[in-house]
Amino acid sequence: MKFQILIPTYNRGETLQRNLIYLLNELKVYGLQSDIGIIVSDNASTDGTFAILQNLLPLFSKEGIDFNIYRNEENTGLEANGVQILSYATAEYVIWLGDDDFLPEGFLEYVVKTFESENIGWMLTGAIAEYSDGSRANTYHVDYDEKKFQNGFETIWTVSHIGHKMSGLVIKREGVLESYTSKPEWRNIYLYIYFLVHNQVRYPGIFAAKYKVLVNTYNKKDFSYNTIGLLDEVFKSYNYLIDVYGLKKVIKLILRFVILHSYRINFLAGLNSLLKQWKIIYKGYQFGDKLKWGLLRILLKEYVKQNIYLPIFKPKRKVG
Repeated sequence: MKFQILIPTYNRGETLQRNLIYLLNELKVYGLQSDIGIIVSDNASTDGTFAILQNLLPLFSKEGIDFNIYRNEENTGLEANGVQILSYATAEYVIWLGDDDFLPEGFLEYVVKTFESENIGWMLTGAIAEYSDGSRANTYHVDYDEKKFQNGFETIWTVSHIGHKMSGLVIKREGVLESYTSKPEWRNIYLYIYFLVHNQVRYPGIFAAKYKVLVNTYNKKDFSYNTIGLLDEVFKSYNYLIDVYGLKKVIKLILRFVILHSYRINFLAGLNSLLKQWKIIYKGYQFGDKLKWGLLRILLKEYVKQNIYLPIFKPKRKVG
């Protein structure tokens, strides 16, 4: 068994059951029973999730699939449950999956074959966002179906921000957990970004954009966003790279993340509100004095774009 699918879960028993039945079918159809195992860590759900998992055990056992379930006695939070489930893993590679997100058909077979034929240590997927009204939208607009990236800073600059999406992320497991937990002050709920960049420093990888994970956007999350869209959490994952590339380059990576994820900031509540968010971001960051002015330039540029440029050039609605 070279791969394990890791599914942290909380209070999504029925959706998780559908997801696991789907995965069971995928493993059977593509003959991957001996290649891929599954681990689920229930974070003290109150909706009967663990009973559902126990009932599924015989189905996986019958097919010869390594299926392990764990339950925390109390809810430890999203980050701690992610660390916990990774500590249970034994395979060379792990495939992360949200309990209410669904891997595309054929993706698991693609993973097994690709990691056998390519010298890589990580993989990213595309995504389809599903909204509460049933509509869907392509999340990442890239002009290729598949692209191989070499290890190093340029790759981290280009695609590391996609690591904020846990589902579909495949990483080489060796050394990741030990490295992450060695800096307790930088642990954060966007730990998957660090899991990705840890491997991007060391190994080539593939962005398999043609395989798009179906990502649920409307189910209640086991965390909430703060006034700066949890950017303070994201920054901590990049901090681990200071020893590798230096603080100056890490600041550049952080600013790039802010640009690419500007939706985390409220630009429409007025300039005073924006300046308050700016202060919260840089004052709350460990190295905020190095971030301060570059961040302000980025925020003001986006503010002008959203409040002045876009309204002027927005096409007028035709009447009649």
